[in-house]
Amino acid sequence: MRLKNKRILSFILGMNMIFSFAGCSKISNDLSNNDETNQLTTEESVTNNDDFVTDDDDFATDNDDVATDFNDTTTIETTTNPFISSEKTIYTTADLNLREKPSLDSNVLTVIGAYQKLKTIETSDDWYYVSYEDKKGYVSSKYVNELDDTYVEVDISDQNLYLYVDDELSLSADVVTGKKGVYDTRLGCNEIYSKQRKTYLKGDDYKVFVDFWMPFDGGQGLHDASWRDNFSSDAYLNGSHGCVNMKHDDAKYVYDNVSVGTKVLVHK
Repeated sequence: MRLKNKRILSFILGMNMIFSFAGCSKISNDLSNNDETNQLTTEESVTNNDDFVTDDDDFATDNDDVATDFNDTTTIETTTNPFISSEKTIYTTADLNLREKPSLDSNVLTVIGAYQKLKTIETSDDWYYVSYEDKKGYVSSKYVNELDDTYVEVDISDQNLYLYVDDELSLSADVVTGKKGVYDTRLGCNEIYSKQRKTYLKGDDYKVFVDFWMPFDGGQGLHDASWRDNFSSDAYLNGSHGCVNMKHDDAKYVYDNVSVGTKVLVHK
């Protein structure tokens, strides 16, 4: 009986061992499956991390856009500065203060006479930053006007005429203006309103023939004066009746390079 029981116990223990080994194999398989699952989970996690990096890249792109927007804003603020670079030729319409700063309370550097020519450096709606002789300063935009690229300038003090074409000096010529204190050539800026060839100019005490006639201010105009042989700087002390007398060839050159509407700036 005891022997039989021992055999039965041995059989049971053997079966347990078989089941135990089988169980270990299942556990091993389960662990293997868990490894695959863990690996898959890890790979998915890496993929998710890549997605997160991509999100970081997108965020970096967004930051770049923000920087661009900031730079754009900075540029806009710069371009809305009241002063912008501008090279123009202007003239004063009255005696005008040249100020140290763009303010009516600023120091006056000098007084610029009426109808003087200036070059702008920067401009705004209210003020022009200009160069005048050896000074630079600000003038009010209310008392200046702009010249075109082609214009005539007559300087009574120097008895010279300057023709500018496309904003470049094209001719410098001696002239004789109106007799000083009697028939003064009027200061101002006016447009040539007519061009005539071979005509007579008539007055109360004169009648003269000219080849080139370019009136710009009432009866005053530019013309050749073949009867005049003195074009020295003080000849205007016994000058014209108000017109700007020119040598024949100089008058022809001006006539050929101006048109109706060209401005003539006359100043001292």
